[in-house]
Amino acid sequence: MIRRAVEGEKFTTLDGQERKLSSQALLIADEAKAIALAGVMGGQNSEITPTTVDVLIESAYFNAQNIRATSQRLELRTESSYRFERGGDIRICDWASQRAAQLILETAGGSLAEGVFDAYPKPFQPKQIALRHTQTNAVLGIEVPVEKQGRVLAAARVGAG
Repeated sequence: MIRRAVEGEKFTTLDGQERKLSSQALLIADEAKAIALAGVMGGQNSEITPTTVDVLIESAYFNAQNIRATSQRLELRTESSYRFERGGDIRICDWASQRAAQLILETAGGSLAEGVFDAYPKPFQPKQIALRHTQTNAVLGIEVPVEKQGRVLAAARVGAG
């Protein structure tokens, strides 16, 4: 589950540092304890070691402002927080978890359990934006024919979906 930290809750991250959290921090947790600081760093209590047998793959999309605020408040800059702070494609989560599972199976062996749990509260609705072709040319500083602008955007949409 994903939950907000209790004000002042302590959590030890993978780097061995105990961190005092604000109620604005998001945590990935099981029924008993927090296991990761959402979008920033995993917990030491769920670290993968040479004796690890079972792995749960979590693939998520988090609000960029929340991750940035948590990372700054804790002075904890990570590759994960860097990526989440800049936003991304919300539609990639399922693909990413499947790819991670495939790579784990290829490198470490094992078997894949059935099923996926999706906790996204509402379906993603892409936004429509208007393209002003003259503005595109002004920003780029070159003349791009209207038809070519349309083809490029259509190809990008197909590649993203």
